[in-house]
Amino acid sequence: MAPAYYPVTVCRSDGQFEVTLKNGASKELNRPTAEQLDKTPDAEGYVDFYEPLGLEDTKAKDWRRKIGGMLMHVLGGKEHAGRSYILKEFPEGYVLYEHKKYNQNKVSEDKGKEKGKHAAGVFERQDAYMYGHPQGRKKRYRSPADFFPHVLWLATDEEGDPRNCSCKLCSPDGEQEFEEPPVNPDATMKKEIKPAPEFITPAENKQPAPLPARAGFKTPDAATQASRPKPNSLVAASSHRSAEQELDSMANGIYTYRPGELVWFTKGAAWGLGVISKRQAVNNKPRYLLQPLSHPLRYPPYQIKEGDNVMRPWLAWTVPSTTHPQIRTMAYDEVPWERVLAGEFGPGDAEVDGSILAAQAINSSYSLFDRIDNPLAVPGEAHYRGMFLGGEKIWVGEPVRLRGIGDEIIILIIHKLIERTTQSPPTSMVTVVGDIHKLVSMPNPYKDRSEWPVPALPDRMVADLRFRNEVADVAGRRDWLEWRLLEPAARRGLSDIRGRWYESRSLLPIIKPPDFVKQEIARGEMSDTGNLLNTRGDGFAAVLKRKKNRKDTFGRAVPDDLKVSRGLDGPESDGLFPDEVQTNQDLFSYTSGRFLYNENTRLREQYVEFDANALLREAEKHIGPSHGHAACIIKLAEGGFNRVFLLTMDDGFEAIVKIPYRITGPKHYATASEAATLHYLHSKGIPVPRVYGYSSSESNPHEQASVNDINLPSGFVEIEKKFLDIPFGSIGSMYFKGDVPSGLQAALYATTSAEKDNDTEISCPVKFTDAELDGFQEQKQLRFELNSVVNHWRDEIGGISEDGWMSDERYDDVVRKVAELKASLLATAEGDEEDIRLLEKGWLFRDREEIN
Repeated sequence: MAPAYYPVTVCRSDGQFEVTLKNGASKELNRPTAEQLDKTPDAEGYVDFYEPLGLEDTKAKDWRRKIGGMLMHVLGGKEHAGRSYILKEFPEGYVLYEHKKYNQNKVSEDKGKEKGKHAAGVFERQDAYMYGHPQGRKKRYRSPADFFPHVLWLATDEEGDPRNCSCKLCSPDGEQEFEEPPVNPDATMKKEIKPAPEFITPAENKQPAPLPARAGFKTPDAATQASRPKPNSLVAASSHRSAEQELDSMANGIYTYRPGELVWFTKGAAWGLGVISKRQAVNNKPRYLLQPLSHPLRYPPYQIKEGDNVMRPWLAWTVPSTTHPQIRTMAYDEVPWERVLAGEFGPGDAEVDGSILAAQAINSSYSLFDRIDNPLAVPGEAHYRGMFLGGEKIWVGEPVRLRGIGDEIIILIIHKLIERTTQSPPTSMVTVVGDIHKLVSMPNPYKDRSEWPVPALPDRMVADLRFRNEVADVAGRRDWLEWRLLEPAARRGLSDIRGRWYESRSLLPIIKPPDFVKQEIARGEMSDTGNLLNTRGDGFAAVLKRKKNRKDTFGRAVPDDLKVSRGLDGPESDGLFPDEVQTNQDLFSYTSGRFLYNENTRLREQYVEFDANALLREAEKHIGPSHGHAACIIKLAEGGFNRVFLLTMDDGFEAIVKIPYRITGPKHYATASEAATLHYLHSKGIPVPRVYGYSSSESNPHEQASVNDINLPSGFVEIEKKFLDIPFGSIGSMYFKGDVPSGLQAALYATTSAEKDNDTEISCPVKFTDAELDGFQEQKQLRFELNSVVNHWRDEIGGISEDGWMSDERYDDVVRKVAELKASLLATAEGDEEDIRLLEKGWLFRDREEIN
């Protein structure tokens, strides 16, 4: 028995049977032309025509049932669930036409056969089109799904303003005017070939759409730009997109994460929390500059992350509890971090706790950026192009996830960001204006992909939706996904927003294992990442606080000099990474490792500030004008006593600049002796760096420095022979005569044997008594045993140098092992206060006073 259909009537209509032409002088019928309605066959027997369909025609009833069902699904509620509905009639002025094409000669040949007149039989074409749109006959709907948003607008919009309609014809970037292609008698119907959808994995090279012209990107040629579809413009004309906004709106873009966002990142075997400072594309792969969050007394060095799969969105996971239970309920700025580091709160990881509390503070904040001058804004009201909401960066014109019921996937496409403020008391209220859509699944209403509509949605949503439907199509599933408009021009507050919307196509391979993704693809399914991410505020209370900007939001959790790049909207230097250009602080500071204890002391000792520009100019004088000007200087290496820089001239010539640390001594003699020794060896034909100049005076504006070329020695046997052939007459350091007093100078060469015989033996001025020598012997064994114990514990935690140095990569692991070692030793004390006191006092791996 056929199901009963309940009729649905739409009373309002904007349909027109005839329209006024653009010249205003005449009108035309809003239907196919007389030529298109003509059923006269051509010379070869082809009949190509349009004809109107009655309401009871099979195809017209199919349109009415689908539109009626979609209307009641959106508007009917639970009380109407389980019933079947049909549109009683199309809105007044709208008429459904069918375009048919066949060869009448073939009809005669097939007469009497069982094969019917359909696309697989006689008819080569049977397509339905809805005419009646007030913009004329060239604006027509091609499917029930195309027409439905317009019918929904007719049924619900009290204002009757076509600008509120989201259908592809009424929206600002609707379909272009349609011109019927000429009939090709030789055209034959071909079986559709379904290409497999191309899945974007983190390791693949994503091919971004053309980018605005900037350093590091190539602008496409005119032909490429002309062929690219224009993005759907869902932003008011007065708020045009910036270059960075356009980059983030592109379908299948290269970046998942944005500057200023809070992310999880790989930290050895664990995960840490950090913020994206900058990003850049290298060989079509994303590269990010990340600053880990921490407590305010010591900041971990920045990290460069290659690719998207070594990070996760902030809302991918729930933030854990702090390792120190006593500070769990404190705000970041309320924690006495000095006492935490001193161990007063027991064992734990202060850096991890700092990142956790900082992330909670960031998640509870918002700030707006790129204010738009809007002449329609009322006093106390401001419009913005984007905002940072919690840990994420969001633009006008893109979708955000909304809170829904159960597993509903509901998004809002932002049209406007409006902030209303008051001065007394100071308040801020943000309203988000946009269209609300819901992701719905239904049986696929289309015969093949050629009928699939292109919805009037942001490019990223269109591309992701098509990919997910292709996944189902390739697997043979007759499922269809689409974004259904629920509420146009809706107004919501920030508390209604769950977070950023991500494409399932690109994010699912990042947050799920490869086998999970492959199994879903094989089944023709694709999980929506909206339900795989958390909601902002999950896990802890998050009362939103207005912040001035992103720097104000991060507070003391990052270094003071951290800058969040504006990308394509900022200067070119804004996008340079530290490995491309170094700041003066990078040049002055030690950055080649970490120290487990007394780190601040070590860093102060190895901090050497100098005038970089003066050093470049001085180097030019010594090297000479033949190589041009000194173009740049970068840090090359740093050891225990000196820092080495690479200086590059205009013509590519390179030289080494070496500057000693403050602890290197003796201050004057170390640099002077090295310069003299290298100069002497070079004069003897030994391949050592040539010294162009040096200064051993601390009053020098660029400190004590030497400038050498980079010729490295080879043939060590020959070099050693040259050393042995030099007839030195004294033992000691070598200097230029002007660098040492005459009373300390000795002859460089031994001249005659008689002079050697006249040399008097110089005895050592330091004397020890027999008792002192015996005491040294008695303590020798004790020192040996103590050194053995110290070396044992150094090896236990993974091996560190005597001053506590280790590489950046090993630091987190060593800190963890030290905490575990101390906890195990405290446990063996079994509460004995004296043992615990002695352990704390003699603990090897702690900051302590040093004797200089």
